[in-house]
Amino acid sequence: MVRGIGVDICDIHEVERLLKLKDNAFMNHTFTQKEIVLSKEYKDQAPYFASLFAGKEATFKALSTLQSSFPIDLRNIEILNHIDDYPQVYLETSFMNNLDIQHILISLSYASHYAIAMVMIE
Repeated sequence: MVRGIGVDICDIHEVERLLKLKDNAFMNHTFTQKEIVLSKEYKDQAPYFASLFAGKEATFKALSTLQSSFPIDLRNIEILNHIDDYPQVYLETSFMNNLDIQHILISLSYASHYAIAMVMIE
């Protein structure tokens, strides 16, 4: 049964601008260490981070339909490629258990200017 849906679109050029800031605030406050390490595999990191950001925002939106308020920041949502090379959302076990989440399905895509994500929670 579908319990939450979220979608988000992100401007890749805006993410590219944020990644160039000297304080790294965007990267350090948004992405996990695993996500940052995996970014090194990409020559152009802006589409990678824009896709992840859209995915995190879409996940947050889907989660917000399950409970009106809960303390979560974007680093509690981790998006990594599964062994079969498709993206998978990882949440802390406490969030999964407290919200009785069985599955989180995610789709990520990007084109020249935008990244988009769709998330469905069961």
